[in-house]
Amino acid sequence: MSPAGADAGKAIARVLARHDRVDLLVNKAGITAPDRLMDVTDALHDRVMDVNMRGCFHLTHAVVPAMRAAGSGSIVNMSSAAGQRGGGVFSGTPSAAARAAILGYTKACAHELGVDNSRVNAVCPSLIDTDMTAGAISPSAAARSWHQACLAMSQGSKSDVNRRSTSTEAFDRTAGQSPGSGG
Repeated sequence: MSPAGADAGKAIARVLARHDRVDLLVNKAGITAPDRLMDVTDALHDRVMDVNMRGCFHLTHAVVPAMRAAGSGSIVNMSSAAGQRGGGVFSGTPSAAARAAILGYTKACAHELGVDNSRVNAVCPSLIDTDMTAGAISPSAAARSWHQACLAMSQGSKSDVNRRSTSTEAFDRTAGQSPGSGG
């Protein structure tokens, strides 16, 4: 097991020691990189994949035994519209690839864990006003980018994501659904 995998296992063990079970895991950590294909270095690609995809993998891997033992659980993975579209306002090649990998991983986990009465879904927001994006793009530039992509959307906020990831609205745009979960 890698050091990151061991750290994820320790984190889940601490939660289990305090609460006896884990009902919900939200894999929300992520970084972005606006770099275009030929500007991406191995180090940048590895960093974006490590934080976005590998972190999701390690925490999911660590929590599944507890969810199986409990007879159910829910996992929500934060992806993005860039993973669906192949890029976005802040998401260049490495970010889009990592977020798309999360979507594929979510679907595979949903299929596998559905028989254990566990749901696995992904939330795919577009541009969200966070510390990472604060002041980095003007509203007019964001509007032009969205218009060019033929998307009708508005800029969200962190509270939109937090509120929606804890309600059934979060599953309106899912990447993976467990068999029989209905969403």
